[in-house]
Amino acid sequence: MSLFGAFGSAPSNGGTPSGGGGGGGSSITTETIVLTTYEITHIELRRNTKLIFSSKDQQYYLTIKKISTDEVGFVFPLDPSQFSLNIGESITVDLNSDEKLYVRLEKIKSRKADITLKKIVKQKLPLINITYPKKEEKLEEQSIITENKTKPTPEPEQKPKNKRLIGGLIVLIIVAIGLTSFFFFKKSKKNKIYLP
Repeated sequence: MSLFGAFGSAPSNGGTPSGGGGGGGSSITTETIVLTTYEITHIELRRNTKLIFSSKDQQYYLTIKKISTDEVGFVFPLDPSQFSLNIGESITVDLNSDEKLYVRLEKIKSRKADITLKKIVKQKLPLINITYPKKEEKLEEQSIITENKTKPTPEPEQKPKNKRLIGGLIVLIIVAIGLTSFFFFKKSKKNKIYLP
């Protein structure tokens, strides 16, 4: 009597009893994805899932080989060819000289993994043509800077000029008054009559 007999009748094919169903071998599931420079999370991926993507006219694949409660094992055709990630961990793998593949394990639930993939493009710096000044120009600039440091600012220079100008005007006025007085008194002496 089978277990099914206790709860009802089980269908029978009338022949000899067959063997068990086995472990249900896992077939490879392939998914073609587009790898972008933005993070895209692929959810509920099972063991033996092969993610196929292209970059610079070359096709790559990332296969999930093992899923445990907190770790996923991957196979990748480039170095490193096999790697494992724990939940929250990430890895960056070179695809070619200009691009990398970023993989992060987000979570594992019911032996299904959520992973985030992203393409990282190495930024090439633009070439900038820098023209350096001649050595003589640098020396002139430096001497100008040191001269400015040692010479007083133009405002203090104007004050002594103003003082000189004012001093010169005062001297000129005194001379003018002196000459005027001299001629005035000399003329007045001629016009005076002296009484003996």
